[in-house]
Amino acid sequence: MTPVVENILGVAFDIEARGTSVRRNGIVSIGICVAIGRNKEEIEVLLKERVSLQPLPGQNFEERCKTEFWDKWHADKLIEFEKEAIPHSDVAAKVQEWMRFVRSEAATRSVPYVILSDFKDFDLAWINDLLDANDYKPLYIDPETGSLLPTVDTDSFQCGMHRKGTIWGSDAK
Repeated sequence: MTPVVENILGVAFDIEARGTSVRRNGIVSIGICVAIGRNKEEIEVLLKERVSLQPLPGQNFEERCKTEFWDKWHADKLIEFEKEAIPHSDVAAKVQEWMRFVRSEAATRSVPYVILSDFKDFDLAWINDLLDANDYKPLYIDPETGSLLPTVDTDSFQCGMHRKGTIWGSDAK
């Protein structure tokens, strides 16, 4: 079993999209999972939710994304997501509700939290665009203190960017 980090709330975000353009394609759904390491091998999931977004006028599926991802692997999920879709302003408010929960749990447990994403330059950037369009601060800014929050790109980390000897490691030249 992979060891887990104790005493830190992990706040993982994931999006599913209609293609590669935040403007032309947009987000289909946003998911969050908040968990904390209970000991060296167990985690406790505190929150696991998803919310789906109604497309904005002019947002359509990129052909490749529709045929190679949605139609091929997730056609049933797409139908479900589209039925549940709500306006962008409501989704932005939901993300804020999730982050209030995170801050409350972190304060109650006296632990820090870190925001995780498997491709933060895509997923978190798109969520931050949604938040900005609805007059909220980005995820990486604490709305109460204005300080920067830690974010981790789990793909880069997992691919070895954290290992000594890589371009990002401690002995890089």
